[in-house]
Amino acid sequence: MERESYYNVRSNYARHPKIVQLRQRFGAEGVISLQMLWGYASKNAPSGIFEGATAEELCKFCDWPKGPDFVNALVEFGLLDKLENGGYSIHNWLKYQKHLK
Repeated sequence: MERESYYNVRSNYARHPKIVQLRQRFGAEGVISLQMLWGYASKNAPSGIFEGATAEELCKFCDWPKGPDFVNALVEFGLLDKLENGGYSIHNWLKYQKHLK
């Protein structure tokens, strides 16, 4: 049987300024894609680090079909951090996902 994974979100996350910016630029579809990225991370990258991943790869992980501008916006809004050596990490992921350590 496949291991079930989950991630934590605060009950008021939809009103967080970063999420509001995301929704204003990309609509509800953008918020859902972010949630898909979080779900992918909880199972496949529990540290929240996508070492060496490109923006295009992250788009595949979150089912975003419209190109890497989405990932660039996640960095701009502070939802993703771009790693110096290539790749990305979800901002403060393990602060809120202590069960994944």
